[in-house]
Amino acid sequence: MERSDGRIDIPTAALRQGRPVHVIYHLIRTGQLASEKVRVPGRDGRSVRKHMIRIQDLDAIDRLRSHDDHVAAIRAAATPLTESQITRIRRALEVRRQ
Repeated sequence: MERSDGRIDIPTAALRQGRPVHVIYHLIRTGQLASEKVRVPGRDGRSVRKHMIRIQDLDAIDRLRSHDDHVAAIRAAATPLTESQITRIRRALEVRRQ
């Protein structure tokens, strides 16, 4: 359920991210994703409390995760530097300092 103030509930957030609902709850529980509990009308007319998440916060989490995944893939594919490469890099950086 998306509201006019730019907040969505957890099932909608899970669909938007393509992840299970429990992952969204985990992100909230661990403090990685901010949420606010608000009273909303339930199906039978009684009010219920729901976690509401700002769309910007949800998108920021997704960008952060995709960046981390990208960096991890690059590091996994990169070959380690040889000793001669490390020495050349050190020399080049020392020349710049002087």
